[in-house]
Amino acid sequence: GTHLLAAKGSASIRLKSGQQRAVPQGDGIRVGIGGIALAADTTKLALAAQAQIAEHLHARRSGPTGRWRILSQRQNEDPDLLVRYTFEPAGPDKTILPNQAAGHDGLPEGQITGGRFGEGSRPGKSALFLAQPRDGIQFALPGSYGSMTMAMRIFIDNLDHEYNSLCMSTGINPGGLHWQIHRSGRLETGVFGQPANPPYKIHASPPVLVPNSFGAWRHLAVVYDSHEGSVSHYLDGNL
Repeated sequence: GTHLLAAKGSASIRLKSGQQRAVPQGDGIRVGIGGIALAADTTKLALAAQAQIAEHLHARRSGPTGRWRILSQRQNEDPDLLVRYTFEPAGPDKTILPNQAAGHDGLPEGQITGGRFGEGSRPGKSALFLAQPRDGIQFALPGSYGSMTMAMRIFIDNLDHEYNSLCMSTGINPGGLHWQIHRSGRLETGVFGQPANPPYKIHASPPVLVPNSFGAWRHLAVVYDSHEGSVSHYLDGNL
């Protein structure tokens, strides 16, 4: 059978047979082959155990969040860090993401073009969920770099398109960088070369983000080094 416990608020249940019953807060019922029956006197014990489990989980989850904030501040102070967005907007304007890189304060800010905020990889940690083609963040990063490292934590529920953008340069200018996930689950980094109509070379990993790995937070990183002529992809810290 199935037990329904109303730990917070109230509930109601209705079966195809027409049976229905309200379940007030702190009470419970059991649904078996014979239909709906009042739960045994163990309901309150079960509710108490459930509350203890919830408190335990909250305590465990709130700890890592605090540690993440300490580590995050240390990362912000890395002198080589150019841009970092933590998806925790400061102030009422939730269309602007401040750059958290301490050495490059205010440059560049991120302009949110679409999406919705929700809970991220830790309780109390914000994330931006993208569903429509124009959802994302735009920012300008002036300058020229011989090497670049990009990293992000993402949650994938599907790969709708052949190419699913992670971080991409606008246009096809020489040196432009496209970081994306192919529908097959490959991590890909594409770089435009010289001259004016540049060839486009894709550096791809094996398929690693396959459907049975969806529905969980994953950490992705790529290191592009034009001096060494190398591209290295990482999934959850593994090359």
